[in-house]
Amino acid sequence: MAASPRHSACWPIAIPLAVPVRLVAIGLVGLNPIVVVAILGAAIPNPAALGAEPDTLAFACMLGWGVGVGKSAMSASALSTARWTETDPWTVTMRWNRAYTAWVLALALLAIAAAQMLPRP
Repeated sequence: MAASPRHSACWPIAIPLAVPVRLVAIGLVGLNPIVVVAILGAAIPNPAALGAEPDTLAFACMLGWGVGVGKSAMSASALSTARWTETDPWTVTMRWNRAYTAWVLALALLAIAAAQMLPRP
């Protein structure tokens, strides 16, 4: 697909890279990332029409969901950990998972960029 004036050369990678970042941000406001992934899957039925590789976008959704769960106070892991440690879910996600989420998000973005660069059949 040739780059048009509306689509820059970085456009195919921009969508998959934005997914995990947005899922983490949405987790910050308390929405479970799996809900967002389900909505995203329904809203973008043909990622290739946007210039994104469908397999890379699916990979980004899976990684984003995995990272976002660590930052969502409404995820089962945060609620369980909060109950077991007798603290609130916001402490678990906003304080305890802060460095973990930053590192894993950086690794997820690198993995998505690498997946985008793989040769396609």
